[in-house]
Amino acid sequence: MKEDARKTKAAELEKKMADFQKQGGDAEKQLQQYQEQQLAPLFQKLEGAVKAVAQQEKLDMVLDKRNAGLLYMDPKMDITDKVRSKFGG
Repeated sequence: MKEDARKTKAAELEKKMADFQKQGGDAEKQLQQYQEQQLAPLFQKLEGAVKAVAQQEKLDMVLDKRNAGLLYMDPKMDITDKVRSKFGG
C-alpha cells in the first residue's frame, strides 16, 4: 500500500508542477501582451523622431548603438540628443 500511496502522491505533485508551469507561462504571455500594448505608442513616437532627424541630417541609415554590434562610432555621428529633443518636444 505504501508504494501505491507514493505513486499517487508523485502523480499529484507532477500535476501541480505542470499546472504551476502553465500558470507561469500564461502570466508571462499576458505580461508580454500588456507591455507590447503599452509600449507600442512610445515606439511609434520614437520611430517618428528618429525618421525626422535622419531626414533632417540626410542620413541613409540609423543604427541602434545598443543592439547593432557597433564597436566604434565617431561621437559626431551620434544623433541621440537630437532624437531625444524631437521625441520629447
